Amino acid sequence: LGMGTGDFLVSMGENHPHQFFLGVEVKADRIMKAFRKTDAKSLQNIAFLRSHIEKLKRLEVPVAESIFLLFPDPWPKKKHSRRRLSSPFFLDIYQTLLKKNGLLIFKTDDEPLYSYSLEQLEKKSWNIRTSNRDYKTPDNLQTAYEKRFKALQKPIFYLEAFPPP
Repeated sequence: LGMGTGDFLVSMGENHPHQFFLGVEVKADRIMKAFRKTDAKSLQNIAFLRSHIEKLKRLEVPVAESIFLLFPDPWPKKKHSRRRLSSPFFLDIYQTLLKKNGLLIFKTDDEPLYSYSLEQLEKKSWNIRTSNRDYKTPDNLQTAYEKRFKALQKPIFYLEAFPPP
C-alpha cells in the first residue's frame, strides 16, 4: 500500500512469479513508473490500483496474505497522527483486508513512527511476530527510500504483526 515507484513490488514479482501482487498508490505518475518497470520485465503477476487506502474496504479487492507498509510518511505533528498509516483507523482497514493469519509488514527510518506503530498495534491487540530496530533487508528487496537511508547509514526499523483473531 502506497507502493511508490514500484521497486520493491517489481522485485517481489520477479522473486515470486507464482504469486499475485497488487500495488495500491494514489499518485498516477508513480503508478506509471511502476508499470513501466513491470512491463520492461514482462511481469504478468502484478496489477495496479489507483486508490486511497480508506476506499479499499468498499472495493472488491482480493483478500491479502500480506500487506506491506514500506517507509510511509511519518506525519510527525501530533495533530496529523490520524493520517499515519499505522493509526488505529488504518489498522482496522488492514484487518478487513487480510486473510486469517495474514501478515502486516512495516518498515521505516523514523524511530518515533516505529514506536508509535508498535504502541498502536499493541493497543489494537495485534500480535507482534518480529520487531527489529536495525533491520538488514536483502539488497534485491529494498525500496528506493531504503537504499537512500542505508547510504546515509540510518537504521531501518522493521516489524511484522498479525491482526487479532
